[in-house]
Amino acid sequence: MNIKNLFISLFASLLVFVAPVNANQDTRSQKIQDIADMLQSHPELVDSLHSNLQAYIEQQGQLKEVLTHNHDYLYNNDLQPSIGNEEAPVTLVVFTDYSCPWCKKFDPELYKLVENNPDTVRVINLYVPLKEQSSVNSASYALNVWREKRSSYEEVHQLMVAKPGAHNLNSISKVAKNTNTTALMNASMKSDELINKNLELFRALGMRGTPAMLIGDEMVSGYLDYDKLQAIVDDKLSKLN
Repeated sequence: MNIKNLFISLFASLLVFVAPVNANQDTRSQKIQDIADMLQSHPELVDSLHSNLQAYIEQQGQLKEVLTHNHDYLYNNDLQPSIGNEEAPVTLVVFTDYSCPWCKKFDPELYKLVENNPDTVRVINLYVPLKEQSSVNSASYALNVWREKRSSYEEVHQLMVAKPGAHNLNSISKVAKNTNTTALMNASMKSDELINKNLELFRALGMRGTPAMLIGDEMVSGYLDYDKLQAIVDDKLSKLN
């Protein structure tokens, strides 16, 4: 196999995993051809590229195995807070942290998405406390409220998101007093188990920071505005029809 054909074969395999939403097939094919031409002119790059692509493809296989093995935990777990239609055809699993400023900015975009797609979109929050002990405390508190006093969760969640910067015991206590949920600030074994499992999956999936999101077997990292989220949802729905 010559250099160009080798690269095209490997690069096409890579694109199965990383092709962007709504990517134009003609544009993608042209880019593959352009890069193949570059490699034809610089054959010294082929060996390292081959190794890197093979390693990447193996990693993606491992990620798919993690997602398959933990599918019910991620998508069908009533212990994880969620908004939207439980029967929605598109579910976004969001790894988030109440002490993460970008998560706070992302949350209203997710609510707008659900509001504008009430029958077709569901959002599940998986808390991954990455900051400090205060992140653990806020995650544990929110999970306790969801499990023990679900009617108060929405108010608690909005107040937790509304606070600028990282949380501390004082800020959590203030939210709890305002929502009559002070008793749920105490640590619980069930919430600790969820948090530890969430963190385990976060790392197993190779995520590096919050917010991060799963849509089926696709991972999306970082903040997205409403228009980009809607485009992802529209693409998913179009493939279901």
